[in-house]
Amino acid sequence: MPDLSPHNRVALVTGANGGLGRWCSLGLARRGSVVVLGCRSLQRGQEAIDWIHQRVPGAELELLQIDLARLSSVRAAADELMERHPTLDTLVNNAGVMMLPRAMTEDGFEQQFGINYLAHYALTAHLFPVLMASDSPRVVSVASLVANQGRIELGLRI
Repeated sequence: MPDLSPHNRVALVTGANGGLGRWCSLGLARRGSVVVLGCRSLQRGQEAIDWIHQRVPGAELELLQIDLARLSSVRAAADELMERHPTLDTLVNNAGVMMLPRAMTEDGFEQQFGINYLAHYALTAHLFPVLMASDSPRVVSVASLVANQGRIELGLRI
Protein backbone atom coordinates (compact mmCIF):
# COMPACT_ATOMS: atom_id res chain seq x y z
CA MET A 1 0.00 0.00 0.00
CA PRO A 2 1.44 3.41 -0.89
CA ASP A 3 1.90 6.28 1.54
CA LEU A 4 -1.50 7.98 1.74
CA SER A 5 -0.66 10.92 4.00
CA PRO A 6 0.49 13.50 1.43
CA HIS A 7 -2.82 13.22 -0.37
CA ASN A 8 -5.10 13.55 2.67
CA ARG A 9 -6.85 10.32 1.71
CA VAL A 10 -10.02 9.59 3.66
CA ALA A 11 -11.21 6.05 4.30
CA LEU A 12 -14.40 4.77 5.93
CA VAL A 13 -14.32 1.26 7.38
CA THR A 14 -17.53 -0.32 8.64
CA GLY A 15 -17.32 -2.74 11.54
CA ALA A 16 -14.07 -1.02 12.51
CA ASN A 17 -14.28 -1.79 16.22
CA GLY A 18 -13.13 -5.40 15.88
CA GLY A 19 -11.79 -8.18 13.69
CA LEU A 20 -10.83 -7.41 10.11
CA GLY A 21 -12.29 -3.91 10.35
CA ARG A 22 -10.01 -2.97 13.22
CA TRP A 23 -6.94 -4.40 11.49
CA CYS A 24 -7.86 -2.73 8.20
CA SER A 25 -8.26 0.59 10.02
CA LEU A 26 -4.86 0.10 11.62
CA GLY A 27 -3.25 -0.60 8.23
CA LEU A 28 -4.83 2.47 6.66
CA ALA A 29 -3.76 4.62 9.64
CA ARG A 30 -0.19 3.32 9.38
CA ARG A 31 -0.09 4.44 5.74
CA GLY A 32 -1.30 7.94 6.67
CA SER A 33 -4.95 7.85 5.72
CA VAL A 34 -7.58 9.73 7.68
CA VAL A 35 -9.62 6.77 8.93
CA VAL A 36 -13.29 7.06 9.83
CA LEU A 37 -14.27 4.09 11.98
CA GLY A 38 -17.90 3.18 11.32
CA CYS A 39 -19.24 1.41 14.41
CA ARG A 40 -22.63 0.65 15.93
CA SER A 41 -21.29 1.07 19.49
CA LEU A 42 -19.55 4.38 20.19
CA GLN A 43 -17.88 2.84 23.25
CA ARG A 44 -16.39 -0.05 21.27
CA GLY A 45 -15.45 2.37 18.51
CA GLN A 46 -13.58 4.57 20.97
CA GLU A 47 -11.79 1.49 22.32
CA ALA A 48 -10.67 0.71 18.75
CA ILE A 49 -9.45 4.29 18.29
CA ASP A 50 -7.45 4.05 21.54
CA TRP A 51 -6.00 0.68 20.39
CA ILE A 52 -4.92 2.17 17.04
CA HIS A 53 -3.48 5.29 18.70
CA GLN A 54 -1.30 3.03 20.88
CA ARG A 55 0.19 1.58 17.69
CA VAL A 56 0.13 4.70 15.51
CA PRO A 57 0.49 7.80 17.68
CA GLY A 58 -0.84 10.84 15.88
CA ALA A 59 -3.07 8.83 13.55
CA GLU A 60 -6.01 10.85 12.21
CA LEU A 61 -9.02 8.85 13.36
CA GLU A 62 -12.69 9.71 13.54
CA LEU A 63 -15.67 7.83 14.89
CA LEU A 64 -18.95 7.54 12.97
CA GLN A 65 -21.94 5.79 14.48
CA ILE A 66 -23.73 3.49 12.06
CA ASP A 67 -26.18 0.67 12.72
CA LEU A 68 -26.42 -1.43 9.55
CA ALA A 69 -29.63 -3.03 10.82
CA ARG A 70 -31.40 0.31 10.32
CA LEU A 71 -31.42 2.02 6.93
CA SER A 72 -32.25 5.32 8.65
CA SER A 73 -28.94 5.01 10.52
CA VAL A 74 -27.13 4.22 7.26
CA ARG A 75 -28.53 7.37 5.67
CA ALA A 76 -27.75 9.51 8.73
CA ALA A 77 -24.17 8.21 8.87
CA ALA A 78 -23.66 8.84 5.15
CA ASP A 79 -25.04 12.38 5.50
CA GLU A 80 -22.77 13.05 8.48
CA LEU A 81 -19.70 11.76 6.65
CA MET A 82 -20.50 13.91 3.60
CA GLU A 83 -20.78 16.97 5.88
CA ARG A 84 -17.34 16.22 7.35
CA HIS A 85 -15.52 15.32 4.13
CA PRO A 86 -16.00 16.59 0.56
CA THR A 87 -14.36 13.44 -0.82
CA LEU A 88 -14.09 9.80 0.21
CA ASP A 89 -11.20 7.86 -1.27
CA THR A 90 -11.82 4.42 0.21
CA LEU A 91 -14.97 2.73 1.46
CA VAL A 92 -14.44 -0.64 3.12
CA ASN A 93 -17.78 -2.43 3.48
CA ASN A 94 -16.62 -4.85 6.14
CA ALA A 95 -19.18 -5.20 8.91
CA GLY A 96 -21.28 -8.29 8.83
CA VAL A 97 -23.09 -10.88 10.81
CA MET A 98 -23.36 -14.61 10.44
CA MET A 99 -25.70 -17.35 11.59
CA LEU A 100 -28.08 -15.14 13.51
CA PRO A 101 -31.40 -16.50 14.69
CA ARG A 102 -33.97 -15.64 12.03
CA ALA A 103 -35.14 -12.09 12.67
CA MET A 104 -36.09 -9.04 10.69
CA THR A 105 -34.53 -5.58 10.52
CA GLU A 106 -36.72 -2.64 11.45
CA ASP A 107 -37.09 -2.06 7.69
CA GLY A 108 -38.62 -5.53 7.19
CA PHE A 109 -35.66 -7.43 5.71
CA GLU A 110 -34.25 -10.71 6.95
CA GLN A 111 -31.52 -9.56 9.33
CA GLN A 112 -28.43 -11.22 7.84
CA PHE A 113 -29.35 -10.20 4.27
CA GLY A 114 -30.29 -6.70 5.39
CA ILE A 115 -27.07 -6.09 7.31
CA ASN A 116 -24.54 -7.87 5.11
CA TYR A 117 -25.87 -6.84 1.71
CA LEU A 118 -28.64 -4.26 1.58
CA ALA A 119 -27.15 -1.86 4.14
CA HIS A 120 -23.76 -1.80 2.44
CA TYR A 121 -25.39 -1.30 -0.94
CA ALA A 122 -27.39 1.62 0.48
CA LEU A 123 -24.29 3.07 2.15
CA THR A 124 -22.30 2.90 -1.08
CA ALA A 125 -25.17 4.48 -3.01
CA HIS A 126 -25.55 7.33 -0.50
CA LEU A 127 -21.79 7.98 -0.53
CA PHE A 128 -21.51 7.84 -4.31
CA PRO A 129 -21.22 11.66 -4.73
CA VAL A 130 -18.22 11.95 -2.38
CA LEU A 131 -16.64 8.79 -3.80
CA MET A 132 -16.86 10.22 -7.31
CA ALA A 133 -15.40 13.51 -6.07
CA SER A 134 -12.18 11.60 -5.27
CA ASP A 135 -9.55 11.31 -8.00
CA SER A 136 -9.27 7.54 -7.49
CA PRO A 137 -12.09 6.14 -5.36
CA ARG A 138 -12.07 2.55 -4.15
CA VAL A 139 -14.89 0.46 -2.73
CA VAL A 140 -13.86 -2.78 -1.06
CA SER A 141 -16.54 -5.26 -0.03
CA VAL A 142 -15.43 -7.94 2.40
CA ALA A 143 -17.26 -11.25 2.24
CA SER A 144 -16.80 -14.80 3.39
CA LEU A 145 -16.28 -17.78 1.11
CA VAL A 146 -19.21 -19.31 2.97
CA ALA A 147 -21.41 -16.96 0.93
CA ASN A 148 -20.73 -19.20 -2.08
CA GLN A 149 -22.49 -22.07 -0.31
CA GLY A 150 -25.65 -20.15 0.45
CA ARG A 151 -28.69 -19.40 -1.59
CA ILE A 152 -31.23 -16.67 -1.35
CA GLU A 153 -34.86 -17.64 -1.03
CA LEU A 154 -36.91 -14.56 -1.80
CA GLY A 155 -40.13 -16.24 -0.81
CA LEU A 156 -41.52 -16.17 -4.35
CA ARG A 157 -43.99 -18.89 -5.24
CA ILE A 158 -44.14 -19.64 -8.95
